[in-house]
Amino acid sequence: VKVVQSRRLEELQREFAGDLAGLEQAKRGLNRWLARIQSVFSREALDDMERLHLPPGVREFASALPVPARKPELCEQLPDELVARLATAMEREREARPGVWAAFTLMLYGGLRNCEAVAARRSWLTREVAGWRLKVAPTEEFLPKRSSGSTLLPLVVGDQLLELTSPDGSDHLVPAATDYARREHCYRDLSEWLRAQGVQTELGKVSYRLRKYFVSMVSRQQGLVMAMVAARHGDMATTQANYVGAPRMEQPVKIG
Repeated sequence: VKVVQSRRLEELQREFAGDLAGLEQAKRGLNRWLARIQSVFSREALDDMERLHLPPGVREFASALPVPARKPELCEQLPDELVARLATAMEREREARPGVWAAFTLMLYGGLRNCEAVAARRSWLTREVAGWRLKVAPTEEFLPKRSSGSTLLPLVVGDQLLELTSPDGSDHLVPAATDYARREHCYRDLSEWLRAQGVQTELGKVSYRLRKYFVSMVSRQQGLVMAMVAARHGDMATTQANYVGAPRMEQPVKIG
């Protein structure tokens, strides 16, 4: 594994000579390649493959280390003014494009992932005094990415979602004529609409930036711990590094 990594790194250094940012991005790609292989040939998986006659080098993948690479520079959060304009513009789409509106609403006001918006059901909602509790729960066709959890939608948002009925007769919160159309609403259609409104791609994602904005707002208003809970992350480091960003100075230091 080390030989393969070294040779590939030498190729990347020649290919991106004079382009430091491009080289770092390519090194991160090399590390993702290693991570994908390690997900298959982990130590636990190799124990289950004991009876298989695997090539000698395969076991090296489980203990291989990634090449040193800078973390990607994350874009700034969506500006508050832009999000306000997006919400106003999307409200005008509610009757004409209810599926896209519902996907947008679930991601912005509930912080759902795209796949969670596809799976979201009316049964996930429970009314409370402060708002509609939306529990991300397993179904016959869906398992949450990390674990089950919940978020709290404003009362008016939950009411509007429940006013919608799906053409396919299902209890999905994102109305659509078919499961395929529902997925398109939550992924391609929403991303295309956001791009048309001026939202830029971040690390290959567009609509996912709505979830990131939601998590950052929870952190701003209720603290980092609650942001981690609302995002349903397994650790605070993920929330801090990928959603909220590193703390920064808000006031200059006073000397003397």
